[in-house]
Amino acid sequence: MCVVPDIYFYFYSLMIGGVLMIVYTIANFYTILWISVRPLRRLGKFINSYRKGVNGFHRKQQLSKDLTDTLDVHGGLKSLDFEMLIDLLAEKMGLEIALRILATVDSEFREDWSATLRDHVTFLTQ
Repeated sequence: MCVVPDIYFYFYSLMIGGVLMIVYTIANFYTILWISVRPLRRLGKFINSYRKGVNGFHRKQQLSKDLTDTLDVHGGLKSLDFEMLIDLLAEKMGLEIALRILATVDSEFREDWSATLRDHVTFLTQ
């Protein structure tokens, strides 16, 4: 008497393993893209728009210098490791926490984003 193993078990195991391998490959591809392409990062988008806004402000004020290359938002820390760390923090904990750390590290960034009240502003109280 010949015993034939249940080939459907092995077939389904192979299919599930193949699907999991495809999902793993896609996740790794996205991770490599996220690391290498800065506009995919949440904080990277925000910093790029901040730099454009600062340059637009300087053009509007008719200041001659373009700050695209010289504007260092990371507090003088021209380290890709710090930038990656702060981007990972923004992805995990949210943009607010990353901006708080940037404001702590970079005094110019903190001054640009600090709230100031003007003398002519009045508050209505009830």
